[in-house]
Amino acid sequence: VEPYTDRNPANFRQHLAYVHRTYGNHSAFYKVRRGRRMLPLFYVYDSYQIQPSDWARLFSRKGDLSVRDTELDAVFIGLLVDLKHKTDIKKAMFDGYYTYFASNGFSYGSSWKNWKSLAHFAVQNSLIFIPSVGPGYVDTR
Repeated sequence: VEPYTDRNPANFRQHLAYVHRTYGNHSAFYKVRRGRRMLPLFYVYDSYQIQPSDWARLFSRKGDLSVRDTELDAVFIGLLVDLKHKTDIKKAMFDGYYTYFASNGFSYGSSWKNWKSLAHFAVQNSLIFIPSVGPGYVDTR
């Protein structure tokens, strides 16, 4: 999910409802198994632009805008660029994090040397870690 002007928990929830109504039953709508349910998976780009406490309104079962255990529930993956984002993503109640950038060393998250500790943190906190790779990608231009 790309960032958009004035993205906030309330309008993000509205947009999730639109996506669910419009595409939720389409065979090409990607879903993953979580327990007994098949849930959509959303990568949330630039998730760090919204405070963890605001995201938790959506992703915590106790949040006032919670999508958990509703028809809008999904697997939500936040973007990890800096080291501090791993704890922010946990506080925000995302299901995990991804690194996006394919160039080693471009950011903390894209630096291969950090992936072991990021994977360990994810396992310890029941989060999904998705390191992004780009075989053959060279970011020298």
